[in-house]
Amino acid sequence: MADDIKNTNPVEEATGAKAKRQPRILLVDDDPNLLDALRRTLHKDRFKIQCANSADEALQHLREKKFDVIITDQQMPGTNGIELLAQISAKYPTMIRFILTGNATMDLILEAINKGHVSRFFVKPCNGYEIAASIRQELSRKELMEKSQKLIAKSRQQDDLLSQLERKNPGITKVDRDEDGSIILKEPTGDINVILREMDSLLSNDDEDD
Repeated sequence: MADDIKNTNPVEEATGAKAKRQPRILLVDDDPNLLDALRRTLHKDRFKIQCANSADEALQHLREKKFDVIITDQQMPGTNGIELLAQISAKYPTMIRFILTGNATMDLILEAINKGHVSRFFVKPCNGYEIAASIRQELSRKELMEKSQKLIAKSRQQDDLLSQLERKNPGITKVDRDEDGSIILKEPTGDINVILREMDSLLSNDDEDD
């Protein structure tokens, strides 16, 4: 079973605004009725939904497409939900992982956390709107972490850039001020055109890294 639902935004179509990439969700359960109900609820949140009836089918979809979130049932024929999520955690560590179960024991919860590295745990019968809200929350958390990591990397690149300039042109990155706090401009110790070319080269390398 495989459904790939695409939703459209009338405002974006009317204005021509560029749409943000729709999160892709993989639903895994051997119960077609549960899959259909959850798919319809999540469809309202403009998610792109793909369904699978087994762990093997889910892994096949993962080899073909990139997904942001996987939501799987625990009790399925063959590979169960925790075993599936353990494989996904190893192969796709940034994917958000949810698990559904009709029998929530403490041992099962601990196994899901320690082995499957799940983000959220839901007990059947599940509230589709609660799952949708959890998806949005986890996606926002993931985006925040990714952007924070990019900013940290950018800051380090800028520090490296200034260090390289300082090594080649001692004193160029230092700012001197007079008694009133005004900046004192000094002539560079080297050829200014050479320094500018070095700066352009370093900035060009920095942009390529991005």
